[in-house]
Amino acid sequence: MLVSQFLKKENNNLDIVRVICASLVIIGHAYFLNPTDGKGDWLLSFTGFTYYGSIAVKVFFFISGLLVTNSLLRKESEASFVISRLFRMMPGLLFVLLVTAFIIGPLVSVVSPLVYFKSKMTYVHVLSNMVFRTHYTLPGVYLKNFYYNCVNGSLWSLRYEVKCYIALLAVFVACKYTIRQYRIVFNIVCALVCIDAFLQLHFIGRGENPEHSLLPISFALGVFLGVNQHIVNISYKLFLALAAITALAWRTPIINEIFFNASVCFLMLLLAQNKFALKIHLKYDMSYGLYLWGFVVQQTIYSIAGPINFYLFVSLSLIFSVALGIVSYLLVEKKGVDIGRQLDNKIKVKLSAPQSQSV
Repeated sequence: MLVSQFLKKENNNLDIVRVICASLVIIGHAYFLNPTDGKGDWLLSFTGFTYYGSIAVKVFFFISGLLVTNSLLRKESEASFVISRLFRMMPGLLFVLLVTAFIIGPLVSVVSPLVYFKSKMTYVHVLSNMVFRTHYTLPGVYLKNFYYNCVNGSLWSLRYEVKCYIALLAVFVACKYTIRQYRIVFNIVCALVCIDAFLQLHFIGRGENPEHSLLPISFALGVFLGVNQHIVNISYKLFLALAAITALAWRTPIINEIFFNASVCFLMLLLAQNKFALKIHLKYDMSYGLYLWGFVVQQTIYSIAGPINFYLFVSLSLIFSVALGIVSYLLVEKKGVDIGRQLDNKIKVKLSAPQSQSV
């Protein structure tokens, strides 16, 4: 199936893939947040270089690169791109930050409510994370946890995602107002991102964790498919080829992880177009909320119950995170997307008005 055909809503179930990835992030974090003797991340034991949560985030970046590139090239509108991204990301993020800082935080903090609300840290946590400057702490919150003094360890990836969006938009604008050769230029940029990752130059994706440099190449892989959607096929042959290269490069650092990530990304596309997956219909698009809430839920469970049975910890984490993901979608995310769509339509009407009057 061509990528262009796959991108039609009726031909994929990327919603279920994103929910699976968000759930894997929660499972991956469980090994660090509620460590249990004899329990370890199977994927980390198998590969030696990645774990459930890490590979899931890279799949998120891959899917995001594919979908936003398709949307940007289809609409050819910078305003639409910015509006859709802002109103998709910000409402859910603001919701989790406000509830965490002003409801959960004072309830679980070891300091008094007076000290808690007087502290600048309470407000810095919200404001900094809203502008994607990752801030992990709140006054006295989760200080007694095993993974102490970290409120929401999932927020770090948003900063890198926004950087990828900005880079994508910058390349699009440069093409739109000059040569308009989107496919050629985007392919060149994707190639440069790959070179940076393979040679470990770290010009792109530099961060406190060396693995952060692999996020741009995951996003670039999605961009590459989006740009070349009319000529690239999603097939088991391609997946097997990537898996074979992964096996051959298994003992080669970085290269093995890059091809392993690519193999998993294509496997997720194959899963999304599977006839059984297409029969699963999720009523609520809860993946973003599930991802944002997972870490907070897990830290709160540990703060209240302490170390508990690993499987019980994972089960409770998933149940409460799914519930909050659905609440987040219904209360703020869906409304945010609707407002963004209405604003985008109003801008389109205003921009087209002079043209229609001159006809």
